[in-house]
Amino acid sequence: MRTKILLILLFTLVTFTMALPSVNTTSGITEEMDNLPLAAAPYNADTTNNGEVEGLFISGNVTGMGEYSGWYKCETTGGSPNIGDIIGAATKFDSLGFRHCVQENPHSSMCTKMVHFWSAAVSVCGPYKNWIYCYRVAYAANTIAHKCEWNGLAGGYFVFDDPSALRFPIHKN
Repeated sequence: MRTKILLILLFTLVTFTMALPSVNTTSGITEEMDNLPLAAAPYNADTTNNGEVEGLFISGNVTGMGEYSGWYKCETTGGSPNIGDIIGAATKFDSLGFRHCVQENPHSSMCTKMVHFWSAAVSVCGPYKNWIYCYRVAYAANTIAHKCEWNGLAGGYFVFDDPSALRFPIHKN
């Protein structure tokens, strides 16, 4: 009889524990994006040569591209992510289209890691709760992958010419 009561109490406790809401109040968008299927075709980015030493600590402007205009800074090192992985992360963003990618970290770094794909991670940094359409983040990641490539690796960040004041670092996961 005592065993039966203990088992009932144990199952009741487990049931209540699983029914409680999560303590974490941040968005589940990162987990959602990690489970998205990859598109078969790669996303197109500006792949013109920047005329500098490939990938290493250079910067440049992307002009005349309408909503894609901005600037980038390459920070590629031997510890940077693989460009194929950056393109995989960009494909995840592209598949989200017009969903909002929101900076949800009010603390010191003011950066939110949005997507990771193998060795690559893409974050959104800037004012708390500022957002941008996710398909634009795909363009930013692809630009870093193509403009900052060095020995199959790339790293750096992209900033769009718009009032969102957001920066998109592409870094090691």
